[in-house]
Amino acid sequence: MNEQMNKNMMTWVIVALIVGAVLGYFGARAKYKPQIDQLTKMVNEQKAKMEKMAKEAMMMSVGYVMKDGKMMVEEGGKMTAMTQDVTLKNGEKVITDGTVVKTDGSKMQLKEGQSIWQDGTMMENGKMMMEK
Repeated sequence: MNEQMNKNMMTWVIVALIVGAVLGYFGARAKYKPQIDQLTKMVNEQKAKMEKMAKEAMMMSVGYVMKDGKMMVEEGGKMTAMTQDVTLKNGEKVITDGTVVKTDGSKMQLKEGQSIWQDGTMMENGKMMMEK
């Protein structure tokens, strides 16, 4: 009988430990849920910002360059002939002859070594140009 009592006692101790562990887990989870939710939100916001920045960097990596009197598309360090007109992210249009049509309708002609990028940034021989 003593042996049976020890087994029953051992069973209750194991059950009590399991119940205690489960209750402790859920208690801690409930206690720290607001912090976990806040951290999850912060991580998701940062991820969204990083994705947006990566997308913008990708868009800016496409430029339209006047080289040897011809318009070229520069993408990922490679140059190919520009075969069609494009509209930039800022609404300006680049024509295959090197004309840039601004959003106000005014026009300018790219000169040798000048380029315009997807965000409308103008460069001359690799350096940013100041608008006049």
